[in-house]
Amino acid sequence: MGVPTRLSPVLLLCATLLLLLVSLSAPIVRSIYLLNLHAVNDPNATQIHFGVWGYCLVLPAYKHMSQCSATQVGYVVPDEFLAATGLPKATTDIIVKGLTYVLVLHPLCALITAAALLPGVLTLCNFGAHAWGIVSLILTCLAAVLTTVSAAVDITLVSVAQNRLDALQAAFAIAIDFSNAVWMTVAAAVLLWIEVITASMVVCDCCGFGIEHEHDDAQFHDKSPPRDDDEPHRHMNGNGHDRAQTA
Repeated sequence: MGVPTRLSPVLLLCATLLLLLVSLSAPIVRSIYLLNLHAVNDPNATQIHFGVWGYCLVLPAYKHMSQCSATQVGYVVPDEFLAATGLPKATTDIIVKGLTYVLVLHPLCALITAAALLPGVLTLCNFGAHAWGIVSLILTCLAAVLTTVSAAVDITLVSVAQNRLDALQAAFAIAIDFSNAVWMTVAAAVLLWIEVITASMVVCDCCGFGIEHEHDDAQFHDKSPPRDDDEPHRHMNGNGHDRAQTA
């Protein structure tokens, strides 16, 4: 079994775990979030960490005492939470509208990548390996495109929101930063595109890494040549047969 064939399930597993963690970001996993909204001039002010399913209010000095919203599809930051941060409502409205579209992409990418992992593992088997490889390649291509789009949306969301916040900078020194979930999505996209190249080499039999090529090599090695220690037995059997004919 060649290196690309063994590498495919590993790449898909790593990408699946990354996308799964992003899909379980704040408020489920509070340490993973997409965006961080905070005041520039006051490092001790309350920050808002936006995740896929909600948000958390965090005091930098007491991160373990963060207050998070309920886990749900679509959310609005209440006015009393905004009062604690000192940020205007227009600031969070810009982000929440963008995150509504991101909500669908991240779990969908994780689901499709996990679906590609199963046929990717089955390509290691001798039964229908080529067909499973094609299925895995198609699903991986779809997951790679969607994950790339999702990462681009995350990055664009911050850029657009930051530009719209320029009008508020006179009254509020506000900053929006990328967080670990964005870079995890980017890393998953890179792994998926590497997997697309690797799986294409295996399925299309490029550079001698095809599935059929690997199976032919395995069958060739199974047909081992006769051992040298079998030669005396054959000679003895031959001599015995000649003696029988002479008698």
